Amino acid sequence: MLSTQFEVSSTGLPDTSQYPGVLGDYAANGGQFAGSIVDNPLCNGVICEATSRLANDQVVETRSQTSLRDILDGTSQTFLIGEKHVPRSKYGQSGPSWGDGAIYNGDFPRNYTRIAGQTKFNLGQGPTDVSGPWHCKFGSDHPGICQFVFTDGHVSALSNTTDMLVLNRLAVRDDGESIDNY
Repeated sequence: MLSTQFEVSSTGLPDTSQYPGVLGDYAANGGQFAGSIVDNPLCNGVICEATSRLANDQVVETRSQTSLRDILDGTSQTFLIGEKHVPRSKYGQSGPSWGDGAIYNGDFPRNYTRIAGQTKFNLGQGPTDVSGPWHCKFGSDHPGICQFVFTDGHVSALSNTTDMLVLNRLAVRDDGESIDNY
């Protein structure tokens, strides 16, 4: 499926032109910071400060400025990617206030990054949940759970009712707070 609405162009400014691309079901961990996700120095997730290299007006490489040595809480305690919450009524919608546009062209962080662990950034509660800023949340169509891949490579299904403090600790790479049972 391709994105169906306008997106933010590579200039960072919204416009009415379409920049179509392939949608994805997963998003990178941008931490728990509630501002701009990838390009903000306060980002405390695993995928932060991304830079892209263009060739012939196409993104040919995107590289995170976060390395394994920056994951101070441990790779088994910090998730890398998770299922991306997108209500069914919002499939393919992108732009300045939506988050289901193309994930591989790197032009709009809400399309390929999510945050977790603050009060309004709980896990999405199913395919019809449009509460809060849905375009910033992790979530899934799976009944009651959301799947995450941690930076050490293991996969874990978290309950949609996972405590916000637990989500925060698993999303932030360097807060010194680990959690044993989630």
